[in-house]
Order: sequence, then C-alpha cells, then structure tokens
Amino acid sequence: MAIYSVALGGLALALRSVRPFKKFKTPSEIPAEFFEKHIRLTGRVLRVDFGPKPYLLVDHSPVIGSRYRELGPGLPLNIEGIEITGNGVSWLQTVVVGELVRFTLLELQPNAVGCMVARVKKDNTNLGNALVRRGFASVAPFNHHLASDALYCKYYQSLLRDEARAERDRNGIWWDSDPTIRSRIVQVLFDKVPSLRLRI
Repeated sequence: MAIYSVALGGLALALRSVRPFKKFKTPSEIPAEFFEKHIRLTGRVLRVDFGPKPYLLVDHSPVIGSRYRELGPGLPLNIEGIEITGNGVSWLQTVVVGELVRFTLLELQPNAVGCMVARVKKDNTNLGNALVRRGFASVAPFNHHLASDALYCKYYQSLLRDEARAERDRNGIWWDSDPTIRSRIVQVLFDKVPSLRLRI
C-alpha cells in the first residue's frame, strides 16, 4: 500500500510540474521553471500580429484536454534571435498560419514568450533558421540575458551560419549586396573548423 502511495505521490508531482491540463493564454501564466527547463509546448498558429515586432499568436494545446476548446486571443510568441522583414511576415502568413507548431521556451519577455518555434509537419522545420536561410530575416543582436544558456547559444550559432550562407547566396534581403566581411569570416570558420564553438 505504501508503494502505491509513493507512486501516486510521484505521479501527482510530475503532473503538477508539467501541468498537462493547463492552457496558457498569456505569457505571465507560464511558470518560470518552464523557461529554465526549456519545456516544449504545442499550439496552432492563429495569425501573425503586428506589434512592436511580428509575433505569432498561437492557440496553446494542453498535453491533456478536450479537442473542442474555446479559442482565446492567442499566446504571443516571439521567434527568438531574429529580426523579421516584411517578406518574412508574408511568408509566415502564407506558410504557418493554421499550422501546428512546437515552441521551446527560452525567455519570458514583457509582451511575449521568447522561444524557438518549429513546424510539427515538414520535418520539424525551425522557423527562425528557415527565415534566415531565405533572407526573410536577419540575425538579431545577441541576447545577453541568455548568455549562460547552452541551448540558446547553440541556436544563435546556427542562425549566424544560416545568415552567412544566405548573404553569400544573395537570398532575400541580401540579393543586391556583396557578402560582408563578417559573413565571410563566419562562413570560413564553420566550413574549415566544423567543431568550432563560437563565443559571442
């Protein structure tokens, strides 16, 4: 009997930490520990919002819950690490709206959830990398609040690599410009020393 009690207690603790029934409607509802643990959540993109910067408004889907739920205004997601252009917004509206996405929590921001976002379909395509590769977004300044976060640093390095290649291939915003010195250096480093870990 004691074994069952311990097991049930462990299950209750696990459920409490994951909150499988909770639907998050605002950034402030998400526990701080979710960001620390980089919890991945799922939701459907309702639309692209034009605030201070473009946000994805997502209808968060709890791990356990009814498929028939009342839609709210949407949880605002900021795709971390990039600055999206007008063409990038159009691409998101065409390709992502209505689609199911998974978002990995990185940082609670004043107006949104800073995260990495990937499409559930199309081989879990990371939207940040996809936008930068197409020249529909540029890499934003390094977020020093996340300087000690290994996951963010690895993600940021991948964005730099994608931007260097986009600029080299003159994709999107880079079509009418020659590759900059920075992009050339970044590309050479990644091409010649694949195991190199850049320190921002």
